[in-house]
Amino acid sequence: MRTAFLPLSLLALAACSSTTTSHHVSELANLPTFEVDSQTLSEEELNDLVDEANANNTQDASSDVIRTMDLIAEIAQSDLIYKSNSRFDAIPQSGTARFEGGLAIIVVDQSFADYTALGFVDVTANFSDKTLDVENDGFVTLRNADRDTIQTATGSIDLTNGIIGAQQANSVEFAIAGEVVSDQATISIDGNLFGTFKGSPELKGIYADEGNGITMVNGDLARSTQVQLFALPD
Repeated sequence: MRTAFLPLSLLALAACSSTTTSHHVSELANLPTFEVDSQTLSEEELNDLVDEANANNTQDASSDVIRTMDLIAEIAQSDLIYKSNSRFDAIPQSGTARFEGGLAIIVVDQSFADYTALGFVDVTANFSDKTLDVENDGFVTLRNADRDTIQTATGSIDLTNGIIGAQQANSVEFAIAGEVVSDQATISIDGNLFGTFKGSPELKGIYADEGNGITMVNGDLARSTQVQLFALPD
């Protein structure tokens, strides 16, 4: 059974993150503590972790969580999804451009529990050969009803066979497949994802939230799936 991906508002996830900076998490859902891989941390302890990671030029599991919070806040603040699709003549005919952002997969399992897998993406658009190359890292999961807990995950959900302009000049499409595993959930997906470039005459980013595929959560076919790719110019 293949199901169409539902429209996703990742802005709803911004409820678990307020204003952030590149170095600190200033608020986390107004909660006094935050749980990272079963370790309860205060906001100050979270900020200490990211400062330590920055100072040591390291990227441990906890700093992936900090990056996740910053990414959610950046998505909420960018208004990318509300920008107009790029005009056809705004799409370059040659050269490359790099975009950074996130890939989110929200699933509902047979017990009606919502889980989100969220990872970071680097997208290189090659306008000469009309391809999109995607690298990703740092996947985490969270249960949407319990947003004060984020679990780091192993595995990845990959975007491959990226194409520019197959449907129209500003369109993008990918194959999406992979699996991520955490203590909270195992989420796998196999399908396609479609979207567009945003902004004219300067490209403001890539946004995709349409497609179809098969999604499994904790061994069961998901009741519904929402997918979003969000990427801003590097």
